[in-house]
Amino acid sequence: MPTVLALSVWACCGLAVGALIALAVQRREQASPREQLLQVAATGAIFVALAWRHGTGLDVWAAAGYAAAAAPLAAVDLRTGRLPNWLMLLAYVLTVAGLLMATLADLRAGGLLAALVGAIMFAALYGAWYVFLPGHMGGGDLKLSLVSGAVLGWQGWPAAASPHVLTAGLQLLAWLAGALMLIWLLQAAVYMVARAVRGRPATVALRHGPFLVLGTVTALLLVP
Repeated sequence: MPTVLALSVWACCGLAVGALIALAVQRREQASPREQLLQVAATGAIFVALAWRHGTGLDVWAAAGYAAAAAPLAAVDLRTGRLPNWLMLLAYVLTVAGLLMATLADLRAGGLLAALVGAIMFAALYGAWYVFLPGHMGGGDLKLSLVSGAVLGWQGWPAAASPHVLTAGLQLLAWLAGALMLIWLLQAAVYMVARAVRGRPATVALRHGPFLVLGTVTALLLVP
């Protein structure tokens, strides 16, 4: 269990990173002060939750890199219905940097392979959704799915660790499928509640980006 001091350091890191990104979002996307404050608070909370769940070692930076851009992406999508390319690029850069740092710290080359498998699996499923059900998902969701799958694959690999490669691979695929199910169930639940309360789906319930972020972060916290 991480110490209070360690968690405090991670909270400060999350708040600092969140504040820097929030300033960039305010300049480029005209975010309100309230939205900025919520982004910063959410980023700090995610950092603390990741550290509490998985420890404070450098290997957690794989998930932290993704988490740094997660709250801003979800907030902008909720407000505007789009995922800006510049913010998506930042998510890719931070996640890849976190993956490389975590891999070097933990010497888990298998984790990078698992990240690649996760990215391919998510890209294939979301790509099929994008192509065969046009209008149901935006290009930004497809781009976000790749980085979400990558970080889920890396973080899920320790749970799939096995002396048998085939068994480990099957466990990893099962874990990724479970994470996908969680993402879609979260959106389906909000959609059904919105229909029951308002008689029609709320706009936010039709935007997939926030649920992709929420489901990914939740899965990162649930993985053993």
